[in-house]
Amino acid sequence: MKKLIALMALGCTVAISQDAVLIHGWRGDGSIWDGTVLKQVVTTSPIYFTRVLQPSLDGCVASTTQAANLNNYLINNNITNGIGIAYSMGGINSRHYLRDRYVASQQQRLSQLYTIGTPHHGTKLANNIVNAGRHAILGAASAIYPGWLGENALGFEYHGTEAAAVVAGLLLEGSLIQGIVNGVCGPATYDLRDDSPAVTWINGDAAYEQNIIKVGIAGTEINPVIWRMVSHYFPNVSEDEALQWEQDVTSLKWSYIFSALVWFVEHQTPENLNLLAANVATYVYFKNIDWIWKNKILETQESDGVVSKTSQIYPNYNRQLFATEVSHEEQKYSGRVGDHLRNALIFYRNSTLQAPTSLQVTTNLPGNVRLTWNALSGATSYNIYRDGGQVGTSSSTTYLDNVTGSHSYSVTGVLNCSASVEIGLVKG
Repeated sequence: MKKLIALMALGCTVAISQDAVLIHGWRGDGSIWDGTVLKQVVTTSPIYFTRVLQPSLDGCVASTTQAANLNNYLINNNITNGIGIAYSMGGINSRHYLRDRYVASQQQRLSQLYTIGTPHHGTKLANNIVNAGRHAILGAASAIYPGWLGENALGFEYHGTEAAAVVAGLLLEGSLIQGIVNGVCGPATYDLRDDSPAVTWINGDAAYEQNIIKVGIAGTEINPVIWRMVSHYFPNVSEDEALQWEQDVTSLKWSYIFSALVWFVEHQTPENLNLLAANVATYVYFKNIDWIWKNKILETQESDGVVSKTSQIYPNYNRQLFATEVSHEEQKYSGRVGDHLRNALIFYRNSTLQAPTSLQVTTNLPGNVRLTWNALSGATSYNIYRDGGQVGTSSSTTYLDNVTGSHSYSVTGVLNCSASVEIGLVKG
C-alpha cells in the first residue's frame, strides 16, 4: 500500500479520544520514554491523546508479575479503552496482560497495541546469555588492549601467555557470569528466552487478541551491527566515530603483530612465539566480534543487535512495519520508527478498524473486474489497489477495472483533512 501522508505537513489535527499508555521494557521504568522520538510523536501535533501515561512496572521481575502490575495500573487510572505503545519486552508483558484478562473473562483495558522492537518469540541473546557474557568480556579485552606484548618487545612486563591464562580463567568460570546475570533482572531475562513460559503463553492462542488492533514495528541494523550498537549506547559517540575507532584499533593491532613478528625472527624462543601467537589471536578475535555476535549469540544475520527481525514481527498483525539501520536502543530515537508509529496511530485512530466492508469482486465480465463495497461513514472517496499498487479512485462504492487474469484487490476509504488520508483497508 502507498505510504500514509504525513499530516504534520498538512496542518491537520488528529484528536484521538483515548489514553496512550507507554509501556517500558527489560530493566526499564516509565522514564525510558523521556526525550525519545516516540514520546514526541504522541505528545505533539498533529496527534492529541486524552492522556499520555508512563507506568513503571518493575522491569526486572517476571513477565507475569509485570502483566499484573500493568493491570493494576490501568484499573487505578480508570483506563478502559487505552492504546498501548510498548518497547521491547514491554510488548511481551502487554500481550501477557491481554491473555491473562481474556482467560479470566475480565475486561481488556487496551484496545490497540503497538510493539516496537519486541521479541514476540524471544531472543537468542537471552538463551545464550552466559556465552554472551563471556564474549562480551573477551570482546572488551580485545578492543581495549591492542595486543599482549612481552617485556622484551616494547618494555611491557606482561607476557601474552600470562594474560591469556588470566582472561581464560575468568571466562571459564561460568557460574560467575551466571551469578551476575541472575543478579541483574534474572526473572525478566529468563522470560526473554525463546522457550520461556511467558513467550509460550503469549503465542499459545490467537483468540485473546482477535478484537485488538495489533501493529508491530521491527528494526534491523546493517553491518557491522556491534560497532553501530556501541555508538547508540554512548550518546557522545557517533556511528562514524565508532567505525573509525574500530579501524584505528585494527591498524594498531597490526603494528603490534609486526613488532612481535620482528622480535620473534630476531629471537626465536618459545616465549616470543607465544607472544606472536597471542597478538595474532587478539587481532583475529577483535575482527570477528561482529560475526561471533550474530552467529554464536543471536544466531541470525538479520536483527537490531538484540532481537532478530523475525521475532519482532507481531503474530497475526493488522499491520507490520520495518525500519532499517536502527539498533535496538536506537529504535526509541529513530525518525523512521517515529514516522511508522505516527502513521499507524492515525490509520487506526479511535479504536476502530475504519475500513469499507463487504468487498465483492465480480470477474464474469469480459475484460473487466467489477468491485463493490459498503459505504464508509465520513469517506469522501475511495482508493482502489490491485496486487498492492493503486490503480484508481472512486467517489462511489463501485469500481470497474479493465483487466484480465487473476488478481487481489483492496480498497481504502479516504477522509478529507486538508488532503487525502488513508483510513481503512480490506482485502478481497
